[in-house]
Amino acid sequence: MLWSDLLALSEIGFRAVCNHLSAVRHIHDHSDSFDFSQFGDTNHPFQHANPAAIEELRIHISRRLGGSIYFYHKSFFDFLIDPTRSGAFCVRSPLMHSTYYKHFLDVPVKYEGSYSFRGSELASAPGLSDSASSLSGPYINELVNSVLQASIYDWAFDVCFDFGDLPEIERPLLQRFGRANFRTSRQNNAMVPAGHSGFLNSTRWNCRGHSKVTHGAQVFRIPRDQFQTWFDVAEFKATIKRWKECKIIQPYYPNFTSRFKSLVPTKPQGRVISGLYRLGHGPKSIFWYWEIDSKEEYYQEFLAADLAEGERAYREERFDLWPKE
Repeated sequence: MLWSDLLALSEIGFRAVCNHLSAVRHIHDHSDSFDFSQFGDTNHPFQHANPAAIEELRIHISRRLGGSIYFYHKSFFDFLIDPTRSGAFCVRSPLMHSTYYKHFLDVPVKYEGSYSFRGSELASAPGLSDSASSLSGPYINELVNSVLQASIYDWAFDVCFDFGDLPEIERPLLQRFGRANFRTSRQNNAMVPAGHSGFLNSTRWNCRGHSKVTHGAQVFRIPRDQFQTWFDVAEFKATIKRWKECKIIQPYYPNFTSRFKSLVPTKPQGRVISGLYRLGHGPKSIFWYWEIDSKEEYYQEFLAADLAEGERAYREERFDLWPKE
C-alpha cells in the first residue's frame, strides 16, 4: 500500500514489479496481523484520534503497510550505487536523480486536491467523503487511510526539498518546485505531532538532524557532529543562489521597526550568517529562516506559514536541551 502510492503504481502493478525482482529482493508484509483500533475510532480520520498516539500510529503503518524490503545479497545494493558496475541502472546517477525529482514533484500535486483551508486550518476538501479516493491501495478503514494520505504527501514533499540542492536537477524542475503549495505542505506536516520525545529524526542538507513542530512552525537543527562532518557551507550558499535564480525563494525584508529585525538576511559578518525568505509564491508560500553559526558549528531553521508563529517558536526554543547527536 505505502510503496505503491509513493511510486504511483496500482497494487497490482506494484506486485508485478516485485515479482519481477523476486530473485534479488524480499518484501515481508505484516498488513494482516495488526489491530489498528487501539489508536482510536477507525471510521474517522486521525485528527479525531489521541494526538499522543499519532506518531506511533505512523510508525506502525510505515512498517506494516509498507512492509520490510530486504535484498538477499548485500552486494546487490553495492552494485546499484556503484556507477562503474551498474551503469544505466545506478540509482545515484544524475539522470536517476532527475527522474526521482520529477516523479516526486507529481506526487504532492495529486494529494493537494484532497485538502482545503477552513480559515487557517487544513481540512478535507469539500465533497471528499473519505481519504481512500486519493490512494492507489487504500486500507479498509479511514483512520489508516488518512494517515497514509498525510504521510505520503509529507514524505514526497520532503524529497523535493532535500533533492533540490543537487546541481544536476534541471532548472525547469526547480521552477516547478517553486510553484508548489508550500502552505498546504506545512500545515499537513504540522497536523501530525512527534512522538513522546517531541523530536523527529530528519535529514536536511545531507546531514542528519532533529525537527520539532511547535506553535504551528517546524524547527530543525543540525547538531555539531553532523555539521562538522557533512555540512558544506559553500554548497549551501550555491543552493541559495540557484533557488533565488529559479524563483523558489525571495528575500523577505520585514519592517525594521518590527520585532523581526534580527531575522533579516545578513552578509557574512563575524561567525553567524542567516537569511529570511518567502519560500514559494503568493498564497501558497511560507516563511523560511535559516542560521549558520561557524563557531558553535550548527545549522538551524524554521518553516512557518505565519512569520509571528515561526519567530515565536524559534525564540522560545531551548536548543541547548535538544539531542546533541
